[in-house]
Amino acid sequence: MVFEATPNYIFHPQVAKRIFQFDPNIKLISIVRNPTERALSAWIMHHFLMSPTKRPNFFRTFKQTITEEIELIEQGKEDRRNIVKKGLYYQQFVKYYELFDKKNLLIIENEDLLKNCEQKLSRIFQFLGVAEEYLPLKKNNVSPKRDFKSEYKNELALLDEYYYPENQKFYKLVGQEFNWD
Repeated sequence: MVFEATPNYIFHPQVAKRIFQFDPNIKLISIVRNPTERALSAWIMHHFLMSPTKRPNFFRTFKQTITEEIELIEQGKEDRRNIVKKGLYYQQFVKYYELFDKKNLLIIENEDLLKNCEQKLSRIFQFLGVAEEYLPLKKNNVSPKRDFKSEYKNELALLDEYYYPENQKFYKLVGQEFNWD
């Protein structure tokens, strides 16, 4: 069993095909997050934790970052930040659903995992066909409490509106709805 914690594998266009070539019967679990919250979190991480000399593009405001990237996406141009684009889940997951048997793909919402951890772990054990064994849970990577959601409520509303059609396609693809809209 191998675990990886990065959105880059789902996002990179060649990965689904490479995983399929490696093992077409592999079981894949992906934990997804509300794309609007994910975009804000990514911007916060880069904006506050990166050096301005290493990544100067991340030192624009959140509004500048998302509006510029949305414009580039709509023009079919690439943006190296991918703060917004990584939340376009349908575009990323459709490749996996085209290649793999749906019974080998499990999508879990991050918020649901946090709120219903034991239930979701039970679902994961069942999906993998392994015995249920619970270990003490420890929260890692807990961010300091700051109310970014109210601070950026206008930008988040813009992203909610932008992601809405994509979310609808994603829900249909994976056969479940998340409370993102």
